[in-house]
This record gives sequence, C-alpha cells and structure tokens, in this order.
Amino acid sequence: MHTSSTTLEGYKVKLTVEVDEEDLQAAEEATIRHLVREVRVPGFRPGKVPPRVLAQRLGKKTIRQETLRDLVPKTYDEAVEIENIDVIAAPEIDIKEGEESGKLVYEATVDIRPIVDIDGYNDIKVEVESPVATDDDIEHQIDHMREQMATLTEVKRKSKLGDVITLDMKATRDGVEVDDLTVEDFVYELGKGGLVEDADKLLTGVKVGDDVEYDAEEAPGGKAHMSFHIKLIREKVLPAVDDDFAKDVSEFDSIADLRADLATQIGQSKLFAAKQSLRENTIAELVKLLPIEAPESMVQDATGRILQGLISRVNQMGVKMNKYLQIVGQSEEDLVNEARERAVREVLADLALLAVAEKENIKVDELELDNELVKLAEQMKIQVSTAREALEAQGKLDDFRREKRIEKALEYLLSQVEIVDPEGHRLDISLFEEDESDQESETFEINASKEEAKTSTDGNLDIDALESVDTDSTSGGM
Repeated sequence: MHTSSTTLEGYKVKLTVEVDEEDLQAAEEATIRHLVREVRVPGFRPGKVPPRVLAQRLGKKTIRQETLRDLVPKTYDEAVEIENIDVIAAPEIDIKEGEESGKLVYEATVDIRPIVDIDGYNDIKVEVESPVATDDDIEHQIDHMREQMATLTEVKRKSKLGDVITLDMKATRDGVEVDDLTVEDFVYELGKGGLVEDADKLLTGVKVGDDVEYDAEEAPGGKAHMSFHIKLIREKVLPAVDDDFAKDVSEFDSIADLRADLATQIGQSKLFAAKQSLRENTIAELVKLLPIEAPESMVQDATGRILQGLISRVNQMGVKMNKYLQIVGQSEEDLVNEARERAVREVLADLALLAVAEKENIKVDELELDNELVKLAEQMKIQVSTAREALEAQGKLDDFRREKRIEKALEYLLSQVEIVDPEGHRLDISLFEEDESDQESETFEINASKEEAKTSTDGNLDIDALESVDTDSTSGGM
C-alpha cells in the first residue's frame, strides 16, 4: 500500500491511498472465504460452497464491491496512522481506480484538528474574588447564625424594618376577593420583600390596630386592591456573640474557636469558587485570542457527548427524559441548543489550549503518560495494563494523551496570567493552591455506552432513543 497526503484550505487533508493488485487479490480471496460462510447456494450445505463456485455465481463485480466494502475502511485507518493525521470527522471517499478491476486508488478528504497560531496569551489579566476568608465574611456568617437563634419580643412602638408583624391581608380585584392573596394571621418580616409590591414601605411605621389600604399595580396575578390589618408587632432579639453563643450553635466552647473554624470553612468554599472562576475566566480570555471558529464536525461530536452524559445521569436517577424535560421546563430543542452552546465553548477552549501547547512545545512524554495511566487505573480500581489496553482497544489512547497535554497547557497558562481581585489588587497564584489530596479529578471515559444517543445532522433529539441508552459510561472531561 502506498499513501500520500496534501493539506487543503479550511483545515482539511486529502489522503491518497493506492493498493496494488497483489494485495487486492489477497483481500478478494479473504472476502470469498467470508462469503462462503454467509451465502446460501441451492444444492450445497451452509458453509460448504466451493469458493470457485461462489465466485462464479456472484460475479467479479459483486466480489470486488464486497472486498472494497471492508478494504477501504481498513486501508484508510492504516493510511491515517502512517500519515499521522489527527482526524476529527468521517472522510469523504472518492474511488479513482479499481471499482471493478485492477489496482485500487482512492482519495479521502477529511477534516483535521486545527492547530493554529495564537498570540497574546502571556498578557492575559483575569479578575477573581480573593479566596481568603475576611473578617467581614466571618462576621456575616456569625450574623446569619444569630438570626437563626433570634427570639421574638412583642413591642408597643411603631414598626420598623426587621420587625416581625402579624397581620390579616385581603385582596380584591374588580370587587371580587382574591383567594390566593387573602389570609389571616399572616406572619411577615419587614424588609424581606416577599409580600406584595410596596408592602414593605407602607407597613413600616404602622402600629397595632392600624389598617393600610392601597392599589398594588403589580400584585401576583395582576393589579389588585390590598388591605392590611396590623395585629401584632415583634422585634427580633439577637443573642450576644460570646462563648455561650458558640456552645449553643456549634461543638466549640469559645467564640474564638468558632471564628477560627468559620475562617477555615469559608476559606475552603471561597477557594473552590475562586479556582473555578480562575480557570473559567482564564480560558474565556484565551479563547478571545483564537483566530478561528469552532469546526462544525467537532461541535456536533461534542454536542452528542454532552447529551449522552446528561441522558446517563437522568437514567441513573430513574427518570424518563420526557419527565425530565417537564421538570426543568425545557423543550427538546432547548436541550439540544444548550448542549450545543456548551459544546462550542468546550471545543474552542481545547483548540486554544492546544495552540498554547504547540507554541510552548508542551508535550506529554511516555513517562508522564504512564503516570497518568496509573492515576486513571487507581480512580477506576483496575490494573494499569487493563486501563491502557481498554484505551488502545477503543482508539482513545491518543485522546487521553491529548487531554493531558491540554491540562499541562492550562497549568502553564495559569502560572502566567495576572490575577486581580474586583478592586484591582494583584493576587498571587499561591493563594489558589491546595494539597493534592484535596483535589478531585474526573475519570477519563473508556467505557462506551452500549447504545449511542441519537442526534440527527439538523440537531433534532430523538427522545425515545435517548431513553433507551444504557448508563454504563463514565463522564470524561478536561
């Protein structure tokens, strides 16, 4: 077999494959042996038809067509490996010679993964909330805990924001009472904004026994005439912030220990959120520097993968897709469009990070690959050799290596970006680091579902097909 490749515009490659007659003859003989087991011929037992008889009965043209049906995909895969082409979509095959006789020559035009030049990524600046717990953060949490422990005391004064009032509420619309807005002994905290338009303003400064009436232009369900009768006003009494308070709300014996624990908890929560923001904002800024749009073939592939992951999770919850759509208030079209938007972001992020990897000569060598396979095997509780064999058998080893290369490129980029808080103060990258034992990683997908989620080329979602998808697969990602 002879191969050659030519790079075309639009990130495509034309691959030329030539298979000589000797190899074709061997392939045809293998095809005939296979057909002997499959084709039934009157007068012969199944599988006992002489190859010569079968060849005469089917004819040379049919034998050649059956041979090419298997030979073209096989030689195409071999040619892609020989030419080291990073294919991202099925090829367009054009047979030039050999459809009926002679040597086989065909051309395969295929989309390839774009590796583009990218500049300016070393000057990226991102804004991220500081991951450090401040005194205000701690006091805000303590205030929240005090609110939960507050007691109510009746007062004889006029109401003010923060008071809890008990009232009778009545609403009419065109003289007819509105049941949903009519209630007795309703308890409401002034300032929460959960009643009716302008209610907080009108009920502040009233006393027990007062009646308040007004027309609410934006009451639930439309304009309504509202009336309130004030029956009770109570103020919240917050507990003192002392050691007794700490004992009541926690396992700690002192307020100092409680504050220290809150600082740790808040810091961990802020660190998680800050790291997410740092990654997302950095990638978003990087993608702005990318000089191309997301290739449609990659977007379609990523959209299908995202939908498949969603379907697996929904099935694991024991919920039918039609019911899930009702719960989340989405249509099939909404679901596909949302998945497609996410797919575009993911494709562009990967391409941008690969561009950085190419520019900075960031590679994943065999030792690094082996170390990553060890981690993968530990996550999946399987042998390292089993993990490698599974990836190789499913043709995903190169994808796994590429994913790790993307991760390395992101690590490099995060070490280069300028990080500032909303006030413009620079933040050191060390603030965003944590022990590796605390880090969570996603499992690379090496177990394909038994049935793929079905989406047509126009993006329509086959809900019936989605509901039948098995949920064996794990969810992969960057």
